Amino acid sequence: MKPGFILTLKLFVVAVLFAVIFNATEWHDSFSRLDVNGEITTRVEGQIIGHWNGPTVQFLSDESGQLLTLKQNSDGQSTTTLISPGFITYFKNLDLYLFALSSFMFVIFALVINTRWWWLLRANELGVGFWEAQRYSWIGFFFNNIIPGATGGDVIKAIYIARRCQGEPVRALVSVAVDRV
Repeated sequence: MKPGFILTLKLFVVAVLFAVIFNATEWHDSFSRLDVNGEITTRVEGQIIGHWNGPTVQFLSDESGQLLTLKQNSDGQSTTTLISPGFITYFKNLDLYLFALSSFMFVIFALVINTRWWWLLRANELGVGFWEAQRYSWIGFFFNNIIPGATGGDVIKAIYIARRCQGEPVRALVSVAVDRV
């Protein structure tokens, strides 16, 4: 196959995946009233005013223009109010300090886990550099998020390392399995 065709095909697949994600994302705030059986009886779109995760929430309805005060839990008898913030509300209420801290901690955690695998590769004398092992591990993290199951990324990582270590594919594959355990 021609490289231009394959690139076009890859870009098309990425565009389709982005379209699916975009359509599946709830962009607008809403609340729903559920009956005793958990069936939705009413769904109202609008805008959450202020924080959405408190005991009471201020909600401006798109339909009536009224400002409503909602309680997030059930009244114990017949109905439950389920408040659903949209993506923009989640983003507006994001604590940037905690987000930055958790992102930093995730990267540190990933580097430590990836270094453990690099040590296994080095112990097997496979000649894989630190940054190369990091690269394969991040590719594995990516595929762990898009392939169903908990080990999809490890399979991809194993394929990459087996191709890289053509002379010793068994030792390379065992390093992935041992790292998983």
